[in-house]
This record gives sequence, C-alpha cells and structure tokens, in this order.
Amino acid sequence: MNENLLCALAQADEAYLTGLSNKGIYKRAVKDAEGADASVTWEGDAAVVSISGETCTLRDPLWDSSCSCPSRSMCRHLVAAMLWLRGHSEAPPEEAAEEPAADMPEKSPALAPEAPPAKESVKHADAIRECAAQQITLLADALRWGLVRMPESMAEHLEAAAVRCHALGMADAEKAMRELGTMLENGRERRAIFRAEVFLESLGKAVQMLTALRDADTVTEDMLGVFRQSYEPYPGDLTILPVGQREAIGGEYTGAYYYFLDKDTGKFLTYANVRPVYYDTVSTKPMMTMLWNTGQPMRALMHSEMVLKNAKISGDRLSASQETIVAMRRKADLNCEAVQRLIVQDFRMLPVLLDKRRPTRETEAMFFIHPVCCVESRFDPHTQQLIVTLEDAFGCRAGIRVKYRAETKKLTEEVEQLVSRMTEHPERSYVWLCSASFEDGQLVLYPIDFYDFIRCPAPERAELPEQYTRRDNACAPQIMALMQEAEHALTVLLQGGLQSAPAAPLAAIAEKAARSGMQGFSVLLGDLHDAAESYRHSTLADPVPALTALTRLLRYLRTGRGKLNALCALEEMTKRTA
Repeated sequence: MNENLLCALAQADEAYLTGLSNKGIYKRAVKDAEGADASVTWEGDAAVVSISGETCTLRDPLWDSSCSCPSRSMCRHLVAAMLWLRGHSEAPPEEAAEEPAADMPEKSPALAPEAPPAKESVKHADAIRECAAQQITLLADALRWGLVRMPESMAEHLEAAAVRCHALGMADAEKAMRELGTMLENGRERRAIFRAEVFLESLGKAVQMLTALRDADTVTEDMLGVFRQSYEPYPGDLTILPVGQREAIGGEYTGAYYYFLDKDTGKFLTYANVRPVYYDTVSTKPMMTMLWNTGQPMRALMHSEMVLKNAKISGDRLSASQETIVAMRRKADLNCEAVQRLIVQDFRMLPVLLDKRRPTRETEAMFFIHPVCCVESRFDPHTQQLIVTLEDAFGCRAGIRVKYRAETKKLTEEVEQLVSRMTEHPERSYVWLCSASFEDGQLVLYPIDFYDFIRCPAPERAELPEQYTRRDNACAPQIMALMQEAEHALTVLLQGGLQSAPAAPLAAIAEKAARSGMQGFSVLLGDLHDAAESYRHSTLADPVPALTALTRLLRYLRTGRGKLNALCALEEMTKRTA
C-alpha cells in the first residue's frame, strides 16, 4: 500500500478531479463509483482497480494513472476508480497529539515557550512543498519527452496541476502552470502564436519558482503570490487622458484593453474589460460594463478627458468601483504639454529608458515616439509579420512589428494606411504610441495607436549616460551571439527531448565560452551536457537533474540578456549613423 498515493487521493477534491478531466466526466464517474462492484490489488506503489469492466492503474501523481480503455486522456473509469479507492481505503494515520501530563503544573504565560505553528498550517506547508515537487516532476517529464513526442494529454495534466495549485493557494504557480498548458495547446494545434523559445523561458521560470517552494524551510505568502491584486485608493483627484485601446482575441482573455495617461505623473494606466476563456464558457457577445457614475461603457468614454474622485488603482490598473465618481468630463485634447513632454525624438533613448525601467508591466514599456519618415515596409512570410522601419531626425532607426493574426487584422490595416500617408505627406508630423521590448538584442516596437495632429517640439540630440557609451560595449553583440547560439541549442533539446536530442552542441558552445573568458557560462553549459548524457545512458534515468541544470542555465541567459540588450540595440543604431 502506497501512503503517498492514498494522501493524493484524500486531497483530490471535486475541483481537482474536474481539472484532471471535465465536469461531465466527473459527474458520470461519481455515479459509476456509487455502489460499484470493484476490487483493488497493489502492485508495488501502484493500485490496480478493476471497475466497470476496465482495469485502472492508479499512481502518484494521479495524472500518471492509466486505464485499459481506448481513451488517451483522463477517462471516467480512472476518476471513478479514484473516487472508489478513496472511499474504500483508510487514510494514513495522523500523528497523535501529545497529551500533557496530569500532574504537571501549568506554566505561567511569562515563562511559557513560544507556541509552535498550528498543526493545520504545518500540514498546509507540507502539502505545498509536495505539490511543488510533483509539478517539477511533471515538467521534467515534459523535458524528457520533448515537444515532438509530447503526449496529447500533457496540456490537460498542466491544467490539472494548475487546479491543484489553486486549491493550495499557490497563485503564482497556478498562473505558471496554466500559461504553460495554454502555450502547449497552441503548439499542439499548430497555431502561429506558439514559440518554442518562449515556452522554454516560461518553463525555466516555473521550475525556478517551484524549486524555491519545494526547498523552503518556511513557506511565506510572498512566495505563493496573490490571485487578484487589491485596488488601493488613489490619493487625491486623478486626471486621465485616453490615449489608445487594443482588442484581446484568441488568447487567454477576450475583450479589450484601454490605455490612459495620468496627466499629473506622466504614467500610463490601463482598464481591462476582459474575461478569461480557460474553460471555453465565455459568451461571444461584447462586454458592456457601465463605468462609474456615467452609465456608459468604457468604449464611449474614450474621447473624454476625465477627473476621477475616489479612484482605485492596482499597480497600473483602474478599478470599475462604483465608489469612483467622474467629477469632470470634457473633450480630450492629446495636443497638450502632458503628451508633448513625453515624446521621444531621439530613438537611442528608447533602449536606455527600457533598460533603466526593466518593465514588469506593459504600461511601463510604453512610449510616444516621433519618426520623421518610414524607411521600409514589408511582409516577412517566414515570421508572418508586417515589418516597418521608422527613422528619427538623427538617422536612428527602430522597427515596428505586427504579427498577422485574427486579433491584429484591424491594427495591421491601420499601420499600412498610416505608412502610406507618411510616404505621401512627409511634411506632416506623426506620433506613434508603442510598446517597446528587446528581441535578440534589437529594439522592437509594437504599435498601439497613432496621431497626426500632435505638434512636436524641435528635436534635440539626447546625451546618453556614460555606461552606454564605453568603447568595450562594442563586444556586446559578440557575447549576445554566443548566448543566442546556446539558446538555439536549448530549443533543439526541448524539441527532441532528453531521450533523443543531441547534447554535443552544448559541449562545443561550452568550449567557445571558455575560450572567450566566460568560465561561469562554460560550467553551466557543461553541467547540462553531463546531466543530459547521464540521462541518455542510464537505465533508471531521472530527468529532474537535467531540468535543474537547464533552469540554472536559463537564469544565467536571462540575466545576461538583461545586461546586453540595451548595449546591442544602441550598437546597432550607432552603426547606421556612424
């Protein structure tokens, strides 16, 4: 009898089992389990349950269980077997609470030792550590199989893992597992939005977080995260200016995002009128939430500057709280000083500002930019992107990229029309609102909105901070290239999995890194190479050590990119203007 399996069954409530399968399967399994003529035998750590004419082999973790029926996912027989076994087995005995001796005198409060944590909280922390360890094992299996051989049920297993994390209050872990499941589903459906390198990066971050939970002596609330950020009252009146909006279609949420400028601070704010689509139960009708005391949806307010009283904000998000009152409303005018002073006219400042901010939210990476001309506009058939190259008054260039997808069709058409107007009327002033990011050492801009009526001040060349103008910064592109070579090798490893992907390229890159003086990088590459080779040549292979080595290497690469991105982007801009 496997006590770990019995504990897992005892903790598998309705939400967890529904996440493993779905509501319909769970309800039918409940009926099947009631009064079922079933039997169980133990084979090692597995429980073999005969029920409804099928043989179910239950294992810990539960998603590794299998059934003799043709179904390749979590079927009703497996769920019924779990329910039946849970009701026909005794849970592992609890540790008996130590009774105080009857003749012991009661200690005075002043001398009494500090009370230990409540037993329930200790059990909860242990359950969190166990859950984190199980998720690491699941992700190690994903690395073992690789994207090419990944079982079709893997996305469902990740969703079930997210449900388990939710039940234990592991908010950040739930989000990470759900995002991985969504990305894997996109990959399985061969959707253009899926990118193996993004999945790999998310995998590394998830393992790093789960490892911290698994190995923590004390599990704190900060380590678990929060399911929903609380909204805090904004001090004083809040004057907001609407600056743009974008639709959310085809991802984890549906609806629209609206963007505003806080006129007093110059910071961007957003209002999200979206709903989750995790379970495909969202209506296709547009959302019409009435805002504040206006009796109108946000879409109708996007031409008005407003002064809000009793506004509530969470990070950069505005609340739809009924306590918020629109005290003043007038026609919005973006041709104002609040916008003009934020316009970036020297594109070299974009990577500098982005590097200093290290944004964690989209609004922290948003900029007004003023290009003087459009140098190039083309469609890349390989990446399915519209690529537009803009140039500032000093000859520096920045690239706009828009992927061809259902949710970007309207935006793509607007960008193409604006490019035509810029070519036909170069004498006009055009301001773009964009979200900036780094990609492969280059600055990439994603357009949100555009304006042809904002007057821009005379352009002035910016003075860059000293750390961005050193001579040795010229080596940054070569170091970045070596890191990109390692990232490509890791993506190949993820695609084929530990069972078949070659590890030899990692050893070759490790030698290059050693010759370049990057000893720490070389050691991490060597560790992953050794762990992958050890897995491949072992009969009792455990993929967790390779996953751990991969996570450390990904963390190093992430830190390295953070330090090199701005330097590489500036080097590219300097080449063009030198």
